[in-house]
Parts: sequence; C-alpha cells; structure tokens
Amino acid sequence: PFWEDDVDEVVEIMGADHVIFGSDWPHVEGMPTPLDYVAEVKGLSDDDRRLVLRDNVRGLTELRPV
Repeated sequence: PFWEDDVDEVVEIMGADHVIFGSDWPHVEGMPTPLDYVAEVKGLSDDDRRLVLRDNVRGLTELRPV
C-alpha cells in the first residue's frame, strides 16, 4: 500500500505475510523519512509488524537451493 492507505485494512484483507515496506527512496513523494512509517503500523500486532517491516522482504531476498 501507499503510506496514505490504511495499512491495517490492507493487512486484514491481504494478510500480513503479503505486505512489505518499501520506501521508494530517493523520490520526494511519500514520507520524508522512511522511519516515519513505523508510526503508521502501530495498530498491527508485534508479529504482523515484524512481517511487514522485516521478515517478508527477508523471505524474498534469501538464497534458496536450486
């Protein structure tokens, strides 16, 4: 979702395991500092917040056996 979207609603519809954080840095649209996004996910549980902000992207970037 874009930062203007309701992250809680997106997580409810899609599931926290299907949502990731992306800053689109260095573009000026969006939040001035990516860490401001942490306040936007304060309504999520600790587990869902960890998925959205860290674990989901880790799962996409980890090396897998061929």
